[in-house]
Amino acid sequence: MAESIPKPSLRGRKAQPRQIRRAPAWSVYQEKAADLFLRLGCTAESNALVDGARARHAVDVWVTFGHFGINHRWMVECKFWRMSVTKEKILVAQQVAADVGAEKVFVLSEAGFQSGAIRAAQHTNLMLTSLADLRAVTKGELLSHALDRGEMRLNGLDHRITTLHRESDATSFRPDPGVSPGELTEVMGYAFGLGLNIKKARLDDFPVVVHGGTMAPSVAKSVLEVVDQLEPALIGLEQRVKRLETKSRQGRESKPGLWIGFPQPLRDSCLPGRLPFFQAKPDKVVKSYSWKHSLR
Repeated sequence: MAESIPKPSLRGRKAQPRQIRRAPAWSVYQEKAADLFLRLGCTAESNALVDGARARHAVDVWVTFGHFGINHRWMVECKFWRMSVTKEKILVAQQVAADVGAEKVFVLSEAGFQSGAIRAAQHTNLMLTSLADLRAVTKGELLSHALDRGEMRLNGLDHRITTLHRESDATSFRPDPGVSPGELTEVMGYAFGLGLNIKKARLDDFPVVVHGGTMAPSVAKSVLEVVDQLEPALIGLEQRVKRLETKSRQGRESKPGLWIGFPQPLRDSCLPGRLPFFQAKPDKVVKSYSWKHSLR
């Protein structure tokens, strides 16, 4: 009979911590370069395979964007090395760029470039620089683009706010059922204030007091500070708008019918302060008078 072999005891042994693999430094550097162009509004693909006229090439970061109706293609080569970039690497980048049709090539290196590499890149479409210097050059463009994106988001929120009320005349409005007039007015004030903040930032008119839907007021003394505070302010305002939209939907469900506008000739024929509105129902349209008329 074969003797049983005792299992090794685990008593007294410490559990080994699980090893977490970190991304290599060159990969992190490459992703930072791609993120920079993404924030500029471009499409940036890291470790891209790009088809050329003669072969397929592996490109560190492939950047595409449209301007004036024309599609542009840029190539970014990231050389996160301890030694400076040599002339041979620049010549290879030129050949790849010509094959894939890249209009601009950025070669990024934090260790610098040899003199031969600098001479080879002169009077070409290659830009030899570092990631830090490229960030400094594009800082103004980044801030301007961030303001543009903030303004586009704000315009979308303004449109959603306008759907929560109906105008009674040039100086008053009627909120949807379930929407508090005071809360709606407050949200409209926040949206107007953020729009004014963006305009003042473009004109370098500081300081600017930024106030969103759920955040306390904060003072910004530069465009960078306005951009940093604009994101949480827009998020807070969007949360307030969503709550009002929910209340409006619940109010419409509890009160059948939908208030709609009326023809301009009928609007012109009405006396100021006595403008009628209509409540649409499945079988007929019932004419009634606004709250302002009922108080007269």
